[in-house]
Amino acid sequence: MLEKFDKFVHKNDEIVLILNNLGGCTDIEMGILLENLYDALKLRFINILRIVSGRIMTSLEMQGFNITICRVLPDLKEKLLKYIDLDTGIKSWHCFIPP
Repeated sequence: MLEKFDKFVHKNDEIVLILNNLGGCTDIEMGILLENLYDALKLRFINILRIVSGRIMTSLEMQGFNITICRVLPDLKEKLLKYIDLDTGIKSWHCFIPP
């Protein structure tokens, strides 16, 4: 699945990973998907700065998910992470710093 990203994201790049549940996936399915994505990115030596996961943009019980990988450029890192870390007041916006 990640082969398409290889031309945009390279070894030692820093990223923000956003995993959106479109509405019909169970939390267990999303957890499995997130774990597999995390492992695959780490095997490629991609530095994951933040992970955002949840029902962010949904359709009524729509099956599926979408993945956004945002490469963090060094000159924008501080500003981007500041905005990603802001409290949105939205219960489904789960942002965390991976181990």
